[in-house]
Amino acid sequence: MITAETIKSVNERVKKIEVKGKNYTCVAARISAFRELCPVGTISTEILSLADGVVTMKTTITDENGKILATGMAQEKETSSYINKTSYIENCETSAVGRALGMLGIGSDEQMASAEEVANAINNQNKQANSQSQQNQTPAKTKEEVEAEKAKIQKEKEEAAKKELEAIDNDKIIQLKKMFFAYKFAEDNLLAYYHLEKLEQMTNAQYTDFSKKWKVLVKQWGGITEIKKGA
Repeated sequence: MITAETIKSVNERVKKIEVKGKNYTCVAARISAFRELCPVGTISTEILSLADGVVTMKTTITDENGKILATGMAQEKETSSYINKTSYIENCETSAVGRALGMLGIGSDEQMASAEEVANAINNQNKQANSQSQQNQTPAKTKEEVEAEKAKIQKEKEEAAKKELEAIDNDKIIQLKKMFFAYKFAEDNLLAYYHLEKLEQMTNAQYTDFSKKWKVLVKQWGGITEIKKGA
């Protein structure tokens, strides 16, 4: 049974990582502590939205009787870091789980954020600082440079529109195949909906469309829209 005393006891033993003079607990350690406190409890994760390279997830922690103990939210952008280019959904899930366990009090006796969240935040701050520094060092543009930049932007828009009609790349194909397995729906349903013979024919525009309404479609196809991780 989880009580204030049992949480305090496990927090005294859980491993912490020092980041810039402060102690943080990694998500794996928080999960292990929860399993120790509540062996048959449940950690459930759910994708609330997935569109335009941004995913928002929610984690719900329940005890052996199904009583909700805590929830946590997280959001990740596909372009925010190098590792997010291929794993932003997985990283978001990890963050959501860590925050939910932190809200329960596990591993958050010193800091609410997990070690992973802090490392990601520091990385993003460094990127923003570098970007701002480069902007401050940029001299004023001439009229010719401004016109050239406008032309470049217009060209990029045209290329982006063209890309929407191009077939999706291998990373997106892999992401879709992961979804087939995780959310238990058949690839044939997706192919039939977009009138495709094979997944490699799917366009970027179709991929974006599916990202916006995947929950509704997956339910229609007999799949699930929530992943539950039990003991």
